[in-house]
Amino acid sequence: MAQIPNHQNNIRSNEDGEDGEELEFSKARHVAMSIFFPMVLKAAIDLDLLEIIVKASPPGSGCKLSPTEIASRPPTMNPDAASIVDRILRVLASYSLLTYDLVTSKNEHVQKLYGLAPVAKYFLHNDEGISLISLLAIATNKFLHESWYHLKEATLEAGAMPFVKAHGMHFFELAAKNDELSGKFNNTMSNPTVVPHIKGINFDLPHVIKDAPPLPGVDHVGGDMFVEVPQGDVIFPKWILHDWDDNRCLTLLKNCYNALPDLLPGAKERTEEDYKAMASKAGFTTFKLVFCAYNYWVMELHKNAHEDPS
Repeated sequence: MAQIPNHQNNIRSNEDGEDGEELEFSKARHVAMSIFFPMVLKAAIDLDLLEIIVKASPPGSGCKLSPTEIASRPPTMNPDAASIVDRILRVLASYSLLTYDLVTSKNEHVQKLYGLAPVAKYFLHNDEGISLISLLAIATNKFLHESWYHLKEATLEAGAMPFVKAHGMHFFELAAKNDELSGKFNNTMSNPTVVPHIKGINFDLPHVIKDAPPLPGVDHVGGDMFVEVPQGDVIFPKWILHDWDDNRCLTLLKNCYNALPDLLPGAKERTEEDYKAMASKAGFTTFKLVFCAYNYWVMELHKNAHEDPS
């Protein structure tokens, strides 16, 4: 493990461009090594390092901990634990997740004392749905990582999909058979969701619904969205369309169209124009971007009572 330099704080250049080549090389090196960071962050979360820091030094207290103090909390018999923890914390600090102070002891020994930076709050356990721990867990999952090795094949071979190349089946097929993968994905999908006091239907695949916790006013219904969608006044598809090709998305949107009353609002990333064109093909007459919050766009599609999407 090595410390990854902070490309914003430790790379300097001047207006005359004298250090241009060195700057470019440093940026390129940073890109080449960037895959290590999420794995280091995952290890820090698995070891509860951020939780240890925040419990001992609440935000605003100004209190910071040394690697030795932090390493003394997890259950370990490894005499090198403090050194390894220090290297993990240095990586996190280089990405501005942690702050640190350099202090000199009476025997002239210099060490770092670490505290949490504001952005670190999103990697703490939180029951209010703002933690990104579950998202990091699925992003660093070995099943997803293996699929990236097949991106070249998926580019060159018609109809090839990286995940299918790696595992012989679609992600959702494997998730239905693998409890660990399914659990991590379901946590990722449910964690940022805040359910107000509403009456509605939580619609998902049967193996997902069977583990859904009871919620006041919410009926959990299992099914296949490509066959039929439960009727409702408003339908909120969350993190769905970017998982499927255009034909599947069009099928889903038509099912949503058919599930809505006559006149009420209602595996790739797409632009605004792409979504607008797809909504039109499905039969929706109006497409509107309502607002963006925390990097999530709310899109509103309106149905005309007198038009048939078929």
